[in-house]
Amino acid sequence: MTSNIIIDALPYSVTVDDREVEIDADFRTMMITELMLTDPNIPREDKGAQALFNFYGDNVPFWNLDEAVKKFIWFYQCGEPEDLLQRSSGATGKSKRIYDFEFDAQLIYAAFLSQYGIDLQDVEHMHWWKFKALFVSLRNSLFVDVMQCRAIKITKDMSKEQKAYYQRMKSIYRLPDGKDISESRKEKELIAALQNGDVEAVERLKRGG
Repeated sequence: MTSNIIIDALPYSVTVDDREVEIDADFRTMMITELMLTDPNIPREDKGAQALFNFYGDNVPFWNLDEAVKKFIWFYQCGEPEDLLQRSSGATGKSKRIYDFEFDAQLIYAAFLSQYGIDLQDVEHMHWWKFKALFVSLRNSLFVDVMQCRAIKITKDMSKEQKAYYQRMKSIYRLPDGKDISESRKEKELIAALQNGDVEAVERLKRGG
């Protein structure tokens, strides 16, 4: 199932076994969920369950949790056609993680304000897919410069001055321990969290424990 952000209406619900289920489509919910899913201090089984509760609220489709997980991943990927597991082991497998919604919060806030005139503090609701479209299109900001510094590979062809500069920038803007994981590892951990022990963890959180 693919979606086109220009042609198709943005989803505020998903269908699980022919039953329409409302979701929380706000960008803050997905940001919080991504931070939670990549937090090494939270047990994996609890991550998957909490992600479903963040996404579905009181509407978690307990009758088909496998499909509920698939719909969450589809939404998180903004309706991208390729399967997350296949993508994480494919061409993007070695891509370096170059941002973090918590560590880079001030830079992201300033970039949105500067480029789009959007004060994220004043935004009551923005669909996750809208936010991601704007996020990946950010240009000419300190945040973008920082991501480029994190992503660039220092090679032997660089001058001594270039190597020293990028080494210094990488040290200054290095993500905290546990944060600078690859995109591949982040996606694999996301899948594992959602597909490992979901039923037990969801039921436990449902009971408040």
